Amino acid sequence: MFKMMFGERSARSLYPIPEGDGWHYEPVPDDSCGALAAATGRSAFEVYYDTLMMDEGKGVLWRGRDNVIEWYDSAREDLLAENCVPGISDAGAQ
Repeated sequence: MFKMMFGERSARSLYPIPEGDGWHYEPVPDDSCGALAAATGRSAFEVYYDTLMMDEGKGVLWRGRDNVIEWYDSAREDLLAENCVPGISDAGAQ
């Protein structure tokens, strides 16, 4: 299960969130852990570990999509469809 969630294949959709204000919400595939691993000659696991150890062990990995920009375009089209009624679920509300 660990390999499925964090293996080399998943590295395309995991993104390190840098310390400070360097994060952008539409990362490109070149920013993924897999791309960083390939560019630096490390394994994806090393990139994950280094990311999680940032800021005294408070680093964050973000699971995004490997086609985030196309996904936003698709979501926009869906929301603009004539029969679309956006809403929120209160399934957990008390």
